[in-house]
Amino acid sequence: MPSDQSLSLPSAASAARLSVGMVTFNAAAVLERALQSILRYKTPALELIVVDGASTDGTLDILRRHADRIDRWRSEPDSGIYDAMNKVRLLATGDWLLFLGADDELLLPAETLLRHFKRPDSLYYGDVVLRSTGRVSGGRFSRYRLMQQNICHQAICYPKSIYKTKAYATGSGLLADHRYNIELAGGGVPFVHVDEQVACFDDTGRSSAGDPAFEDFKLELIRENFGLPLYLVKRARNIAVRLLKTNHVTA
Repeated sequence: MPSDQSLSLPSAASAARLSVGMVTFNAAAVLERALQSILRYKTPALELIVVDGASTDGTLDILRRHADRIDRWRSEPDSGIYDAMNKVRLLATGDWLLFLGADDELLLPAETLLRHFKRPDSLYYGDVVLRSTGRVSGGRFSRYRLMQQNICHQAICYPKSIYKTKAYATGSGLLADHRYNIELAGGGVPFVHVDEQVACFDDTGRSSAGDPAFEDFKLELIRENFGLPLYLVKRARNIAVRLLKTNHVTA
């Protein structure tokens, strides 16, 4: 049976709120640190939503221990990370939604981010700290840069007008969030960079290794959303990279 632990959510108010969504599965070894990083900033401006994929390792014990400070959580089987993230979208009520992994850490209060958010339909993104090196990663993304690499989703705050209406494509492999962002940028959603370090990101996870199947699909995605010129640039770049790799192997 799915479990669902809910508290009364704050009534609608003029002050903006940030929802922080976390998806978990057998994350007991790292979850406590991640939750503590969020709960230390818990105020009416921050809503915490956790969706667990029916963990069996002690994750639920940790969630129950913090249930009085988690606005809403549930545990039930899912078909993967983006299915769980879609469930978070439907549970969240904040004006913006930020996703963190169970092995990430929030680095600043919701109020610090929200003071940058001036337009209710804009997507705002900051920077992350890479756990493996301590290096700050991020900066501004143009369409050209976005077609080459994704914005770390631990730094992106999606407005309610987007996250409540647009679902992640669960069949897009490990990088469905890259597809999500390309489609949003191609659809004219404003992407606004803010100079804040949002989260400490565990860059040793599965998605950091890339997804060859997604790379095969990305060219068509770029053509559909960014137009023919950037598609041709990306195609030429891919060919050049393959030639360089071939020459290196045969040299």
